[in-house]
Amino acid sequence: MSKNETSFSFCVLAYNHEDFILEHLESIRYQIENYGNNRNVFLILNDDASSDGTRSLISDWLLSYSDVFAGVKRIFNKANIGTAKSVVNIVRSLETENFKLTAADDVYSFENIFDVMCCSRKVAVCSGVPFRIIGGELKGFDFYALSIIATYKVYQSKSLNVRSRCIGAYNAPNALYKYSLIKNPEVMEFLSGFEVVEDWAINVAIAELDKSAVYELEPVVLVYYRRTVSSTYIVANNSFVADQLKMFDHLVSTESKRLNILALKIRRYMFMSDSLFVKRLLNVALWSFALKCVLRIVPISIFSRNMLSKELYRKHKSHYELIKFRAISFSREI
Repeated sequence: MSKNETSFSFCVLAYNHEDFILEHLESIRYQIENYGNNRNVFLILNDDASSDGTRSLISDWLLSYSDVFAGVKRIFNKANIGTAKSVVNIVRSLETENFKLTAADDVYSFENIFDVMCCSRKVAVCSGVPFRIIGGELKGFDFYALSIIATYKVYQSKSLNVRSRCIGAYNAPNALYKYSLIKNPEVMEFLSGFEVVEDWAINVAIAELDKSAVYELEPVVLVYYRRTVSSTYIVANNSFVADQLKMFDHLVSTESKRLNILALKIRRYMFMSDSLFVKRLLNVALWSFALKCVLRIVPISIFSRNMLSKELYRKHKSHYELIKFRAISFSREI
């Protein structure tokens, strides 16, 4: 393999993650120790002006383990600029074709992220199926994971451009992006116009840059996705809503088909409605998506089958317990 193929960057987005940052960093160390032989592995950390002990824990951990990396870049924002602009900071500092962008409250699984990245380089966006961390416990295959698979199967024959404009589920922590696309100045400029909704913005920008761009879903859990009371969509709700509306308006302005424009406007209205009845029972796009899922129940079931294994869940649970143990052990040493 060439130097370009063996080089890899772990890109970390941190903001008030003192309760989780050590688990995240320890899961990166696990990846390097088990699969990083003969690889130049880099670390890019962007902390978005955390007000807790996140930066201190990062510094303490790097005092012990910075030598496992070929290089470390710390980007400590002087003021909070939001998730999207922090991603721009990281991407502009990125120099390796292979990389993984993840928030500091998520945890890498035991799967070999390096091999998956190499296999996914031919597509614009590749992703794995998420297992979630809720209340400090790893959950197995659930409705959220099923919705990710269902979305993939419904739009499998469609381009990323079509997919990014339709209703469905997507998990950013498990996503891998093609270097040449995400580094494009047009993608970065588009992303800079948002505050916290970085995943949808990245997909739309990439899809508009390359109309033939493809999305692939691998039947593997790459990252454990954590939802907490500090999740962006909760703590930055006003920015989240503003970004969602901005995206709907952008999609409407760039859509040429009248029926699609109408569908987007209805979705925008549903998003802003305070009525659960309107959001669910009168949501035509949601019912249309549900019908498409029913029509594709067989391929959805086949894809989901491997993720339902109890043995697979036990392996992931055991791995997460190991990562938690390492994080707790380190915190006791400092």
